[in-house]
Amino acid sequence: MVEGQETIESSLHLSLAEHLNTEMALRTIVCVEDAIAWVKSTFLWVRLQQKPDFYQDRISSKSLREDFNGYRTIQENLEEWVRFVLDDMFANGIIIQSNGELFTTKLGKTLCLHRTNFETMKLFTQLDEGSDFYMTFRTLCSATEFENVVLRRGEKRALNELNKNEKIVKHSIGKLVRDSVDKICVLFQALFSGHKFEDWSLRTEATSLLPPALRIIRCMITFFEERKWGIPLLHAIHLSQCLDSHMWYDSKYVCPQ
Repeated sequence: MVEGQETIESSLHLSLAEHLNTEMALRTIVCVEDAIAWVKSTFLWVRLQQKPDFYQDRISSKSLREDFNGYRTIQENLEEWVRFVLDDMFANGIIIQSNGELFTTKLGKTLCLHRTNFETMKLFTQLDEGSDFYMTFRTLCSATEFENVVLRRGEKRALNELNKNEKIVKHSIGKLVRDSVDKICVLFQALFSGHKFEDWSLRTEATSLLPPALRIIRCMITFFEERKWGIPLLHAIHLSQCLDSHMWYDSKYVCPQ
């Protein structure tokens, strides 16, 4: 890379909705045409023209093979993709259109403020106004911000033992820890219960999950406020208290203010 021999690819296509939302909040983008022009001013557009096969699965279901009309084909697919992303943002309530101009909503601004992934926010829509505490907690643990968390074979035994201990894990995830979401559920609950991890790597990983979790839960609170969902809103507030204090919101060790 230092010698300029390694090709660098763009990662903008992985988070285009978040970037477009931010640019709209800054009023850099005010219409659909601005959004398309903005994307075409980025490094993604440079690499897309030079290596379309690398991006085609994410950008469009259509082939981006270079042929005689390769430039036009790539451009049309890019424009179609940008419009698709904008439609998805409309459908999920983070942007609105008024008099031909695009604006971010309160939820969209919250997404910017707390740097929450758009795909994570879409998970919130899978809940409803009657969702219980565990469903809300499980949704938090399923956030795409945690997609790099891996359930290692050597950790399963320790995590399963924690899951069986009702004093540590209030909300059991089932008989066995099977995936990374289960792992995150157990780690957070162990942390809230004040468990002293024998495996230092698990303790380190659990604490490293707290900063993104706090950002996500604050965005979730705003989402429930906008939907006027009182029950899951209360659960999200309780989760926020847990993450802030590193203990259960109803723990006897919480000092009343």
